[in-house]
This record gives sequence, structure tokens and C-alpha cells, in this order.
Amino acid sequence: MARSPVVDEPADVPPASSASAPSGERSRWRHLLLLWAGTIIVALALVVQVFAYRFDRWASEPQLRSIYEFACGVIGCELPEPGTDGPAGDS
Repeated sequence: MARSPVVDEPADVPPASSASAPSGERSRWRHLLLLWAGTIIVALALVVQVFAYRFDRWASEPQLRSIYEFACGVIGCELPEPGTDGPAGDS
């Protein structure tokens, strides 16, 4: 007759995963965190696209030029000369 192996674990010890928050709650928080992170990334991408689309005109505006100077220092672009409105026909 074969004997079954003996297990030396007490029966009243809960599994290690139940010591922290329940799995459903962690999943919900992870989902919310990913949702917020995605929303912020999409919003920043939209702002960058608007600034890139209006680059020639807005880079010539005195109020916005400092923002474009900083951005061009980071990414290495060239600003148009102050006082020019960019290419003809830009509206």
C-alpha cells in the first residue's frame, strides 16, 4: 500500500495573497490608474499637436515666444525671426 506524502503546513494559516488588498480591489485601482495615465498622455499629445500646428504664427507672438524658445532648446528646432507671421496663407 502506498502512503501519501505528509504536509507540514498548519491548516489555519491563510494564503500569502490574502494578506494584502483583495484581488478585485487591486484590479480596480490598477484599472483607474491606467485610465488616468492614458487620459493625461492623450491630453498632452493634443496640446503638443496644437502647438506644433500653429508653430510659425505662435512662435512670432511675444507672449508665446518664450515657450517656443524653451521647447526648441529641448528638441533642437529653429524659431522663425521675431515679427514674421510665417508662410504666406497661414490662417
